[in-house]
Amino acid sequence: MTLRWTVAFVLLLTCTGCKLAGPLAYYLRPRQINKPEFTFPDGARVAVLFERADRVTPMPVFEHALYEKTAAYFRQYDSPARLVPLRRVNDLRRSIGREFDEMPIQTIGRRLNADYVLNVRIEALQSQVEPGHPLLDPRVTLRTKVIACENPASDARVWPDESRGHLVEHKRQTSEYAGPEVADAELAKLGRETAYWVTLPFFPVDLEEAAPVER
Repeated sequence: MTLRWTVAFVLLLTCTGCKLAGPLAYYLRPRQINKPEFTFPDGARVAVLFERADRVTPMPVFEHALYEKTAAYFRQYDSPARLVPLRRVNDLRRSIGREFDEMPIQTIGRRLNADYVLNVRIEALQSQVEPGHPLLDPRVTLRTKVIACENPASDARVWPDESRGHLVEHKRQTSEYAGPEVADAELAKLGRETAYWVTLPFFPVDLEEAAPVER
């Protein structure tokens, strides 16, 4: 029996008047399940492509953690889609060099034999307040969109309706800077937590459960 139904059962046993009717109705109401905004087709191959704004310093620890947790959510919710391994995207990026960032997203997706690209554009990312500052302040601002690789270029974006993409902002609590290893660990935690918000539009998530926060 879940905590929700345990509380409802206790309220039912102790209910002697209308004072508990409100709390009882709260615990017996239907669960609030997130309705997916976009669902990948069965068997679709999805590449996760990270882009960075010009001012953003590459932080592979964050990107790797976000990807791995995103893959975990795809498995957790039994997604019919399959993610292209991130190493294949990185290998292609290295083999092409600087021109990679100038290539159309659809072209990159087709080179990876993907049906869709989950484009993650990082607009701001930091671990410290500023270099040399004694506090860690991990936070990120990014935008996501889904690109169909075989659609006409004019109809490539299939989600969301907003042309700039779906906005995701997330931060962790500040803490004392205790060296680069601690900073990397905080970036990894930030990436895993951010993956929840990145994947939320794609799965029927129980909104009554708190978003995961790592300690």
